[in-house]
Amino acid sequence: MDRADFVHLVRLSEHASADNSTGYRRGVAAFAALGYLWVIACLALALGIIAWVVGSLGQGGRFSVTRGWLLLFALGLLWATLRALWVRFDEPEGVALAREDAPALFEALDRIQQKIDGPPVHRVYLDSEFNASIRQLPRFGLFGGAVNHLSVGLPLLMALDRRRLLSVLAHEYGHLRGNHGKLSAWIYRTRLSWLKLDASFQRDDGVMAFASQAFFRWYFPRFAAKTFALARQDEYEADRVAARLLGTRVVAGALTEIAIKSTWYADAFWPAHWSRAVSEPQAAGPYAALQSQLCAPVAAEFARVALRNALRSVSDVDDTHPVLRDRLEALDERARLPSWSAKSALALLADPAKWTAYFDQEWRRAHANDWKEHHGYLVRVRERVDALAASAVRNGADEMVEWADCARRLDASIDVRGHYERALQITENHAGALRGLAQMLPANDRSGRLA
Repeated sequence: MDRADFVHLVRLSEHASADNSTGYRRGVAAFAALGYLWVIACLALALGIIAWVVGSLGQGGRFSVTRGWLLLFALGLLWATLRALWVRFDEPEGVALAREDAPALFEALDRIQQKIDGPPVHRVYLDSEFNASIRQLPRFGLFGGAVNHLSVGLPLLMALDRRRLLSVLAHEYGHLRGNHGKLSAWIYRTRLSWLKLDASFQRDDGVMAFASQAFFRWYFPRFAAKTFALARQDEYEADRVAARLLGTRVVAGALTEIAIKSTWYADAFWPAHWSRAVSEPQAAGPYAALQSQLCAPVAAEFARVALRNALRSVSDVDDTHPVLRDRLEALDERARLPSWSAKSALALLADPAKWTAYFDQEWRRAHANDWKEHHGYLVRVRERVDALAASAVRNGADEMVEWADCARRLDASIDVRGHYERALQITENHAGALRGLAQMLPANDRSGRLA
């Protein structure tokens, strides 16, 4: 299925959901059941053929080549079907927390569960992502029960205060609530199962795998398109659940603060952290430094630009999550810069310093080789900067541009406009100098960038 057809099916599902939500959900459930029906039909066919072959032999029939091929076909089909029924999933990455590791966090989850009358969270994980998520994984394959896994990122605990962090957890918990939540969770587990099974068949060259791939090429894109509106609705409903528990202002503040701080985390923090390699040959753990920086207010200009860019985003079919503007409008909240969290939610952990040190150590171990290579590269860049500085009076336009570019590789915030301007004095309209000056213009200086 090409993208145009997929988008068309998504729009049809959105219209069907808007016109008759109950009927749409019934249709989604029926189409999801079609995949299960395919599995059951394959199982019945395999068992039927095996029973017929064995029964005919038991009645004195002779074993023929035809019966042999039928038996091999049935055994292959049975194996493929049993594998579909017993799809296994990897648990989320991160460290599994016991109640004694985060008693305040578990108590908060218990209160959220009681207030929304939802199912329990069976396992809680702490990871290094700037995110929180909840996943329902099948316990015993397609037809088994589900285990609820909640993952919370250490950077998110550092970035938000307690109430805003709880609003994020309430949103994640909201995916499990009520009958609508059960349907959405079942659809989510079904999607995971089909993806996992399809990936397994992709690695198999057998006849059964070929037949299964043909089915999935037809079924799965239609399944994803038909369930898209349900997944999008579920995000809005989860926001409403969080708003009922903690208030729309708290939820809106959390959404906005996450949008801004996640941009800062990706665009400002990590480049600055890697730039430390110029003077530190051994990998430096990021999270100890990150804790104090995430508690501080984001620079006003950076925050305004990040919020403006987030609000310009438009929801599309590549992600079931609505964009920030749509989520704020659904909460009837105005888009504005938030009041920054004054105190982090790290107190939800019994020993925050222990987990900060743990993830610092894990990061250093995982990135030791990359850091060593980057340190060597930055040392060479610094040596080149020193050489160009020593020959400043003799430098031509190319050397001045190279000097500025290398200095910016060492420190992205350094002001080297003078070097680019000197290059333009030497060679008018020098392309490298013009590019460098344009890159140093503020992000909101649209007229300057287009000049």
